[in-house]
Amino acid sequence: GEGIDELLDYILLVAEVQDIRANPTRLATGIIIEARLEKNSGPTATVLVQQGTLKMGDNIVVGSMSGKVRAMFNDRGKRIQKAPPSTPVSILGLPEVPQAGDHLEATEDERTAKLMAQRELEKRRAEAAPLGQVSLDTLYMQMQEGTVKELDVVLKSDVQGSSEAIKGALSKLGEENMKVRLIHEGIGNVSETDVHLAGASGAVIIAFNVKADGAAQREAQREHVDIRYYEVIYKLIEDIQAALVG
Repeated sequence: GEGIDELLDYILLVAEVQDIRANPTRLATGIIIEARLEKNSGPTATVLVQQGTLKMGDNIVVGSMSGKVRAMFNDRGKRIQKAPPSTPVSILGLPEVPQAGDHLEATEDERTAKLMAQRELEKRRAEAAPLGQVSLDTLYMQMQEGTVKELDVVLKSDVQGSSEAIKGALSKLGEENMKVRLIHEGIGNVSETDVHLAGASGAVIIAFNVKADGAAQREAQREHVDIRYYEVIYKLIEDIQAALVG
């Protein structure tokens, strides 16, 4: 606890000297600090409100998903109705677990939120270069034919700790002419959005201690996206290494 009072004084001083201000009356914008899947309440995201005031019932866009603020809790776990600028709050109401660093924006209505989320999804799909569908079974053959230069992976796991461990292990796989590239990671079950992203970028989906929902499974079959399920990290790494060397 040492130095906290002085730190806060300096922050206030700098904000005053540089005239740093936020507009509390506009629609809220913010950044996702962390997110997780709670067993009882579902996807939960911690947001730092940067501009405007986030209110209960607000329609919001986070990355390529839309939702509505159904509950808000402050840093002490107390339910609140609104969060002005510089306030960190945990919110419920998103359909999936967002990524840390995703931008949050409140909108006038639900239709606007859905349109903005759809535009962001299309933008992300366009940025992913289509490479044709890849599976771990056919990877080596596609490498030999020259149709695949790297193995793109969409990673979904149960907790952030698992995700970090798998990312570290994947970064060490591959050789000069064939690398493993993580194009997306998230916490929670494999969703239809994950399958669309994998389909657009020719990626394999790795599901660690999570499942794919019904819509995602149907979409994966339609787009021929390979979803692999694992419960042990070394088995996951073993399979990818085997695919890389044929």
